[in-house]
Amino acid sequence: MKLSTKGLNETLKELEKIRENTDSIIEEAIEEGINIVTDELRNEIENLKTRRDEEDSSYPTKANQKNLLNSLGYTPVKTDGSVFDAKAGFKGLDNHKTKAYPAGHPNAVIASAINHGTSFMQAQPFLNKAAKKARKKAIEKMDEIISKGIKKYNH
Repeated sequence: MKLSTKGLNETLKELEKIRENTDSIIEEAIEEGINIVTDELRNEIENLKTRRDEEDSSYPTKANQKNLLNSLGYTPVKTDGSVFDAKAGFKGLDNHKTKAYPAGHPNAVIASAINHGTSFMQAQPFLNKAAKKARKKAIEKMDEIISKGIKKYNH
C-alpha cells in the first residue's frame, strides 16, 4: 500500500486519521469476513446427506439439519484492544431430550458429531469444507475493506 502526501505534517495528519478509525475499519472487515464464513457453513449444512428413514442412523435427520440451520450464527466482533475476534457457531439445544440431555442436545455437539462422525454416523466434514471454501474469499473481502478504509482517510 502506498501513501502519497505533500509533506511530513500532512503525512502525520493522515496517519492520525487512519489511527483514529482503525478499530471501526477492522470491525467492518471482520464482520464481512464472518458473514462469508457463515454463508459457506449454511451452504454446507444445506448439502448434508440426511436419513432416508428412521432405521438409517448413518446420517443425521432432516430435523438435525433444520436445527443446525436455525441455530447458526456468529458473535459480534469483540476486541481486547489489540486482538479482534468474531466466531461462527451453533447456539441452543434441539428438541430431542434424553437422560444425558434432559433439556435437549446442544446443537454444537450435533454439528461436531456430524462433522467428525460417530460409531454409527458417517463423518461429513462440512465444517472443514466450509472453512476451506470461505478462507480465501473472506481474506480477500477483509483486505478490500481495510484498503478502502485506509484510502478513505488518505487524501
